[in-house]
Amino acid sequence: MEFLKSKDMYLTVLDFSDGTVYRFELRLDKWIKDPEEFLIEEGFCMGCIEWMTHTDGNIYTDTGKEYTV
Repeated sequence: MEFLKSKDMYLTVLDFSDGTVYRFELRLDKWIKDPEEFLIEEGFCMGCIEWMTHTDGNIYTDTGKEYTV
């Protein structure tokens, strides 16, 4: 089963080991059959990340809220 079926998609990764969010743009000409295999090949430790795929390339932030620590 091929993973990438629709038009352009994005693979977003939250890496808990360094607190960084990564986003990969996936195109129909860049086939990825297994996202986890792709992430391992990119050097991610599967136990340290959460990932998702989505078609909306926008990044939404809520800059109107204040948070205190």
